[in-house]
Amino acid sequence: MSVVSMRNIVTSFGEKVIHDGINLTIEAGEIYGILGESGAGKTLLIQEMIMLLQPTSGEIEVLGYNLNTITYQEAQDLRQKWGVLFQFGALYSSLNVAQNIAIAIREYTQTPPQTHPSNRNYQTQHGRTLPRCSLSLSRTA
Repeated sequence: MSVVSMRNIVTSFGEKVIHDGINLTIEAGEIYGILGESGAGKTLLIQEMIMLLQPTSGEIEVLGYNLNTITYQEAQDLRQKWGVLFQFGALYSSLNVAQNIAIAIREYTQTPPQTHPSNRNYQTQHGRTLPRCSLSLSRTA
């Protein structure tokens, strides 16, 4: 059984074509590395595999689910079957710390996250100011 199957994947942003007809099949037990220069579309390809981005055209199947026709509930079920770790701390750069943590809380619990009122900034030894974040969760019956 194929774990990932990508057929004729095209990814473009306006006139800029990033992927032009990519075909890839990964079978169970295989390990792949995606190599390419900066801006070649490596991260975009992964984002398409994990449903963060939809390709311009083509078909992707992951663990037997066709991502072009997947339902919301099937997508939720599929997301619980994998783990994804991006480089540089495994955080989405477009989200703040609380929003990144809230993703997992929303995915795996029924409890809405709330930021703790004692949040404050933290000065690193290199002079960078980083947000300090804590979350409190309350269990509802």
